[in-house]
Amino acid sequence: MPAEQTPAAEPAGHQAKAIPKKWLPEALLLVRDNPEWSDNKIAGKVDVWASTLSRSPEYQRGATLARGKKEDLPKGHRTTDGAIEAYGPD
Repeated sequence: MPAEQTPAAEPAGHQAKAIPKKWLPEALLLVRDNPEWSDNKIAGKVDVWASTLSRSPEYQRGATLARGKKEDLPKGHRTTDGAIEAYGPD
């Protein structure tokens, strides 16, 4: 009977590091200013792969807002004490 295999352990002190998304602000500005551009075109302008954009939840949220209709945006405001007042559909 073969011995059970255990997964290789990570080296001591090794942790996954978050890679800064230096391209994200520029990509969001481009999609805001040019909502008709494809993600592929925006990726080329910020020098990343299109799949990088499609895997970024921050980019996806920003692009959805930039490309959406104004009527689709949530309605409401923030009060001076920081509370959020939201309005539902009539």
